[in-house]
Amino acid sequence: MRMLRACLVLAAALLLSGAGHAGCSEDWTGRSATHEVTVNDGGCEYGKLMLWVNPLRPAAKQPLAAAQAAAPGVVVPFDSQCQLAPDMVSGFACRADGSTVLAGTTYRRVPGNKKVCGDRHWPVYRCVQGCRQAGVPQVFRIEPYEC
Repeated sequence: MRMLRACLVLAAALLLSGAGHAGCSEDWTGRSATHEVTVNDGGCEYGKLMLWVNPLRPAAKQPLAAAQAAAPGVVVPFDSQCQLAPDMVSGFACRADGSTVLAGTTYRRVPGNKKVCGDRHWPVYRCVQGCRQAGVPQVFRIEPYEC
């Protein structure tokens, strides 16, 4: 009985501390041949969206998915580089004078081809402007923190 009580107290402490919480926002992840870019709030750690840009070192004769991080990347507040559409979901545009590979790009939320949370066409952010610049991901996959 004491062991059960100790386990329940530990479980309650973990839940109340937030350690069991997966995150507060969606994760958006895009890859190009040279960079992996992620947008999220660090599982609520930052209180706002952050932009993570990591250069990749492609593995010799391996598919893009096998590419490895080449060096530590940069982490900057998303709103210092990009701005969400007024409705906060239909897309985002990044400043032309930004300091990341997304500078000068625009993305629109469109139906995707991956089934997530029961939706057969879970949306993605697809590049619609500035897409030919080096390092720019063509698509950001959107992963929900819960369904």
